[in-house]
Amino acid sequence: MLDETERLRRSEARFEAFVKHAPIGIASSHRDGRIFEANDVYLEMIGYSRAELEAGTIRWDVITPAEHLPADARAIEEAERTGRCHAYEKEYYRRDGTRVPILVGFAFVGDDNGEALAFTIEVTAQKAAEAEIRRLNS
Repeated sequence: MLDETERLRRSEARFEAFVKHAPIGIASSHRDGRIFEANDVYLEMIGYSRAELEAGTIRWDVITPAEHLPADARAIEEAERTGRCHAYEKEYYRRDGTRVPILVGFAFVGDDNGEALAFTIEVTAQKAAEAEIRRLNS
């Protein structure tokens, strides 16, 4: 039988492996926008390096185009009421200035709900397919 410390260590190792190897972007941020943890998929999606993440220079509110900030505000309000928000579409600015369409959802975590754990999926291929369907239908 495992003691509590060993169970906790194994649980943490499983969670770290899950985040590291997930096929979607996963990031943790402070409520003020500072992203302090992210997996490689998330960093590749936005075009930033791990060094930039560790330097504390990546903020979700800065890499979000202004027209998407109202949707973020609505999602934050929803998460304040329920602990999480429903997934919604928005875009991020990549490091090179191009935009990447994403589907994002998040949940507040921690005792004071001061941090968010976000899950992001790049939807570039889906957006291209939708545009092609619209083109063909017109």
